[in-house]
Amino acid sequence: MTFSVSRDGGAFEWAGTSLRAVFCQTKRVFDPGMWRMLFDIARFNSCAVRVLDEGGDLSIGEYLRREGYSPQFKDNYLIVCPLSRLVFVVVFILSL
Repeated sequence: MTFSVSRDGGAFEWAGTSLRAVFCQTKRVFDPGMWRMLFDIARFNSCAVRVLDEGGDLSIGEYLRREGYSPQFKDNYLIVCPLSRLVFVVVFILSL
């Protein structure tokens, strides 16, 4: 499965298939927000499951604020990535 994003009429684009696809807009190589988003993606993928295992009533928004995730991560990855949303929906349903 591949993942790509095109927002705001093509003003922001990236894909997760290769390094070249991540930086398909070469100006993003020099964009600190893009690098922060990539860091946050790696951090989220390695840490979020641990938080889910801890249980509790922490919402995704509360988790993102508590852990200091960037707006770029939220807007350009988490919100547009259906698989990441699916994880939290499944966990919520299983906790009922």
